[in-house]
Amino acid sequence: MAKLEHKSFRPAGSAQEQVSQGTENDLRSLIELGRITDSITLDNKTFEMRTMNSSEKLHLSKILGENYTQEDMFTFNITLLSSVIKSVNGQPLETFHPDYNPQGDVALNKKLRFDILSILQSTVIDRLLLFYDELRKRGEEKYGVEQVKN
Repeated sequence: MAKLEHKSFRPAGSAQEQVSQGTENDLRSLIELGRITDSITLDNKTFEMRTMNSSEKLHLSKILGENYTQEDMFTFNITLLSSVIKSVNGQPLETFHPDYNPQGDVALNKKLRFDILSILQSTVIDRLLLFYDELRKRGEEKYGVEQVKN
């Protein structure tokens, strides 16, 4: 039986293991394609952010309806930031919440992230949103329709 090899993967044992490993790595690589990550420092706090994936955008689109209120827009913005901020000064955002539990589930951590962001000063939120918009635009410039079709 011929060994299955892929130019970016080393042989990992049986042909089935190689296919499985290749598929997992290919998927991870595909998911990360187009992601932009960068940091912004406000005072002495460094916020590391990344662009959103499609499922996160879909989730956000459900928050705003046709006739959205100021409260809906606030919820939208905080939810967006809670999705894209990876860390603050190298620590996950949820670790700053007094109710943080390292064994907590993903849903609880999302709520803690939202709670923390919702109490920040509005000027900080506005600056973080502007920075995210810059990240999103860089991603569009690099992987937008015009670049991809070439």
